[in-house]
Amino acid sequence: MPFNKKTLGLPAILALIFAVTLSSAKAGDAAASGVAAPNANFSAAGATIDGDRKFVVSGTATTPLSGAFGAQIDGSDAMGEGPGRGGVAAHVFQRDPAKDLVGVTAMWAGVGDKNIYRLGAEGEAYLDKFTLRLAGGWQNEGNNSTAYGNTKLSFYATDNLVFALDGGAYSNKRSGGMNVEWKPDAAYPLSVFAAG
Repeated sequence: MPFNKKTLGLPAILALIFAVTLSSAKAGDAAASGVAAPNANFSAAGATIDGDRKFVVSGTATTPLSGAFGAQIDGSDAMGEGPGRGGVAAHVFQRDPAKDLVGVTAMWAGVGDKNIYRLGAEGEAYLDKFTLRLAGGWQNEGNNSTAYGNTKLSFYATDNLVFALDGGAYSNKRSGGMNVEWKPDAAYPLSVFAAG
């Protein structure tokens, strides 16, 4: 089915994220959990994607499942010039907040009339002020199937300031970037970020 704002729009994504967050795991599991408590975040940004100006809205909801296991759903919608873009991803993982995360992922994205599907695995290692994230698996777009891989190295200068380098590859495509996120005041749920 081609990407269509009527079949996957921001309201549907945000409703799904909200529903997952509200249907959280038992409060008694929080102390031993890989996810301390259900949480959600939303972001809005202006961007240029393949030369088209876009307004991008995204959201993430994470919830504990049982013990060290958790689940996360991500959604995004890019509105503006050029073809429509949006997608959803799901993660199920086991996490030790002091050490690492290992999980499986599934994703669907729509770009214009193209549908892209991914199935894969992910891992994170928490190394003092650094976090190393690796992900990879299989991608299908129409009749084209290929492997994909992503990596990200984040440096936490403080609890409220993080710098990151990332890279990705699939088929014969390569990408890379850097970003920074700053939370001015821990008392408010607001961050400022930039990426390029």
